[in-house]
Amino acid sequence: MVSGRRERKLKDLIYGRQPVLEALRAEKRIFERLILRRGVTGEVVEEILHLAQKLHLPVEWQDEAALQGMVGDVAHQGVILVTVPRASRSWQDFLRDVAG
Repeated sequence: MVSGRRERKLKDLIYGRQPVLEALRAEKRIFERLILRRGVTGEVVEEILHLAQKLHLPVEWQDEAALQGMVGDVAHQGVILVTVPRASRSWQDFLRDVAG
């Protein structure tokens, strides 16, 4: 939880070719932008770009250092999807929804 003293928007990052592809296919999140490493190629990347275009998602091309600055030393595979965070639900709300 972010302190009320800080007024900054947090973003959720999805990284890796397959996780980003599946998120775009599912369309269950609000996407802000797609960030790709300069020079990244492949069939999955082409499909990601096609879906991004279909969803009118802005695409940014960055160098490796910029991507690592966002996610650290993880296997991002040159692909990062920036999304709006999901709203969290309380445990009580979850149980109420499950109970019907």
